[in-house]
Amino acid sequence: MQSERGADATRETSKGDFSSLLSSGPTISVTGDPSFRRAVERGDVSSPGANEITPKQAPDEAIRPELVNQIEAARAELETQLRALRDVDPLHSDPQAIGQGEAGLSRLNALRDQLAGGVTSVTALRAAVVSAVADTRTYTSGLGAAMSSAQAAATAQVIALAQSSEAARATTASFMDDYYHRRIFDPYLKFTSTEDEDTYRSREAERQRLIEKAQAENTPEGTLRATRLSIEQLKDAGAHGADKSPDFRPTMRALKQAESDLGSKLPSAGNDKEAGDRLSVLSAGGQDTSAAQLAPDAIAALRKAGVVTADQKAEGHGVSFRPASQAVDQSMAKG
Repeated sequence: MQSERGADATRETSKGDFSSLLSSGPTISVTGDPSFRRAVERGDVSSPGANEITPKQAPDEAIRPELVNQIEAARAELETQLRALRDVDPLHSDPQAIGQGEAGLSRLNALRDQLAGGVTSVTALRAAVVSAVADTRTYTSGLGAAMSSAQAAATAQVIALAQSSEAARATTASFMDDYYHRRIFDPYLKFTSTEDEDTYRSREAERQRLIEKAQAENTPEGTLRATRLSIEQLKDAGAHGADKSPDFRPTMRALKQAESDLGSKLPSAGNDKEAGDRLSVLSAGGQDTSAAQLAPDAIAALRKAGVVTADQKAEGHGVSFRPASQAVDQSMAKG
């Protein structure tokens, strides 16, 4: 009787799905059991160890590592693009695009933290992860095109600046050769007195020094200052008769065109240094016809340094150099 019951039990086990084995405990030793191997092949059980039976991994746990990997890849791509976007020069940066990228990064970080924190319903997060990753790829793809456009614009700006600077430098060099070396305007200069000529020559020499100093900087800003100083010198010469020269108008036109082209690309360049240059010229040569073109804020700065405005009817130029204390004394005497 006992042998018959044992045989029945063996037959029942061979036909079963090992459910009784799984329910009896976390591990059961079944080394070498052919029925166990067939159960593993059918997928009824999994065996991470040689002698251990465990239930199949839950679906949530199977997709958790996959979702984490997708998030990490998207984060890495997004962080790379954001670094590149932040490195763009301020003139071509896009704060809105940076803000969108940072918001997307925060979204990915929140999803990663939920998965790493052991959230139980991984399947429920799957749609959110897929959506976030897709949005990141769309963003980085569009950002790449925008970055290329911004870089192209920045490159074009650099090239245009270099071209304008080179053109202005060549124009100023041509003026220097005509004016200071060939002296083509000298035959047309007229002076009212020896003192008038002496002060003019002092300004002329000081501007030459300043022009050469500005050119030696080898920068667009220096070239712009040199061009503007050349214009001022030519205006000064024109006020003393050089405007009668057939070369006067073409030279002035070329200098002003060069100054306009380069100045439009450096709208705030050289203001402080230009005021200093003009002060130096005035200190060297007294009255200066070109200085009458100074802006009110520049004139105020020159007054503070000892350069005061003059009566145009009495002195003819509008700006003269004399000690500020003298001007104060005269004002008090009038009062």
